[in-house]
Amino acid sequence: MVMEQAQIQLREGYRLHQAGDLTGAERAYREILAASPDMVDANQLLGALLLQNKRPIEAIPYLELAISRLPNSAVFMGNLAIAFSRTGQLERAVEAYRKALGIDPHSGEHWKSLGTVLFRLKRYPEALESFLATQKILLDSIELDLKFGLVHYKLGNDDEAISHFEKVLKSDQNHLQALSGIGQILLKRSEKKQETKAISIWRRLIELDPENPSMHNNLATVLKNTKEYNEASRCCIRSLELAPYFFPALCNLGVIHAAQGNFLEAERFLSESIRAANAKTELEALNEKLKAAYSKIDEETWREFHCTANCQLASVTATLGNHRAAHEALDRSLQINPEHNDSHMMRAFTYLQCGEFEKGWPEYEWRKKGEFAPRKFPRPEWNGALAMNQTLLIHAEQGLGDSIQFCRYAKLLKSKVGRVVWLTHRPMLRLLKSCEGIDELIGEGDPLPNYDIHLPLMSLPGIFKTSMNTIPREVPYLKANPTLVERWKERLSSIEGFRIGIAWQGNKEFANDEFRRVPLDEYRLLASIPNVRLICLQKGDGTEQLNQLDFEVIRFDDVDTVEGAFMDTAAIMSNMDLIISPCTATPHLAGALGRPVWLAKSYAPEWRWMAGDPPNNPWYPTMTMFRQSKLGDWKSVFQRMSNEIEKLVHAKVDSN
Repeated sequence: MVMEQAQIQLREGYRLHQAGDLTGAERAYREILAASPDMVDANQLLGALLLQNKRPIEAIPYLELAISRLPNSAVFMGNLAIAFSRTGQLERAVEAYRKALGIDPHSGEHWKSLGTVLFRLKRYPEALESFLATQKILLDSIELDLKFGLVHYKLGNDDEAISHFEKVLKSDQNHLQALSGIGQILLKRSEKKQETKAISIWRRLIELDPENPSMHNNLATVLKNTKEYNEASRCCIRSLELAPYFFPALCNLGVIHAAQGNFLEAERFLSESIRAANAKTELEALNEKLKAAYSKIDEETWREFHCTANCQLASVTATLGNHRAAHEALDRSLQINPEHNDSHMMRAFTYLQCGEFEKGWPEYEWRKKGEFAPRKFPRPEWNGALAMNQTLLIHAEQGLGDSIQFCRYAKLLKSKVGRVVWLTHRPMLRLLKSCEGIDELIGEGDPLPNYDIHLPLMSLPGIFKTSMNTIPREVPYLKANPTLVERWKERLSSIEGFRIGIAWQGNKEFANDEFRRVPLDEYRLLASIPNVRLICLQKGDGTEQLNQLDFEVIRFDDVDTVEGAFMDTAAIMSNMDLIISPCTATPHLAGALGRPVWLAKSYAPEWRWMAGDPPNNPWYPTMTMFRQSKLGDWKSVFQRMSNEIEKLVHAKVDSN
């Protein structure tokens, strides 16, 4: 009779439950359990109600009791999994979902929910498997395509992720998560077409969610990448108006100022961003939008922001000459994430530009884990040990200037290995034939000969434990072709006076190229010195400036067109009194040839040109460096050069 009464109460409770009267249903279920605490259905229904009422912690014991009495119910087990998931007990949720699927492997909802929990646990390959299993059972849907997009994004399958996000957008063109997913992927891509698309997407997201500080900050990131710095700054400022002290926007604003050469402002904003990140908990209480924005930044992303801000601060403070502060910032970054590649690379640059080579070369090896890592080969990498019976493959990496600078080590290799094969950029083939120590020279794309061990070019200084005192300084270690030298001597014979070979710009796609390139018009002052003749060594980017001059720069249109890259240039250099160039391949070549060369050095130079204002360069004994006193100030550089050139011109005239 008691059981029959309990069943009547259960049906009434269930009716109230179905009608949405959760308070009445809960009262009915509890009355049943007060009299019959082990009643399976009452425990299960009360647990389900508590889940529905957002009280998952209370639900767990009722669900567990129901399962203890009826362990083969996939529904019961699924509800327990939901309760574990909502209380953050994710591993227990995975276990419960797997048990539910063991009972009913055809439950698409359980496969989908399992995938969602695995995604939260960052077990992305398993999450993908679960979503694929879901797809076999349930019809495709916006929700499922979104989940596929998110998990592919986390797995680095960007094209797959975009494909799924675009399917979502076909059904809902304003879907925030899908648009944001594509936008996040495009943030990483530097192709012009992709950057234009990214700007369009983030603008659309701002239209849909104008009060979201993250949207404005992400648009700022894309605009920064396209060097639209003024608008990028405005986006950061808008983000900070919505959410004061929003750490990512402060960091972004610092990076934007650094990209414009406003290093003191950059230092201020980056330092402020780090302080804001450290005071996250206190600051969240100041602004609801700030709290909402912070809530969407997971711990992994938060740590990455921290590292990025400290790494950028290190770059700025090193440029300002405060290397101690730079290392302190890098210490903080690497304490947060000892594997942070950019911080290791920044530490390498900071050591190397100060001449602390012994500390710098090991850090420089971290480039092998970065975006521009050297190519990989199947044979072992050489560790520097004697290998007199083996063939070593040296393979070029990075730019042409790097190949010129570090081919000097070829001669040293002969005391370490039996045979040296040198794989280089194809334009370098003719020039490097003059480099002593190379047994076989091949260009990119050529079949590889037999070899035993390999090494990327830029690892050679570390292999030889190069210090400031042991840099191979013997020049020339490259030689111009004697026949071409004589040919150009004849062609240049009519150009009397003090001949200066000039270049003014490198590859415009080079990072921070705007910091290093010199407007050709800056050479006007040198051209005005009596008896000075300027001869063009520039090729490619920048030559269009020659059409706008009202002073003389002598140009030969056939340079390097027949004999190969750098061959005529090297011969012309051999007939110059002086070579002047900013940071391009030109000063490397002049230095390798042992020719007198002056470097127009940016205030924020590459590490190889050394920190501070030393006039001499340890890598090239015939080089003199003239550094800007502030970024963009080439006029004072060329004024100092002009004063020194006048002395050289007078000395040449007197000697004749």
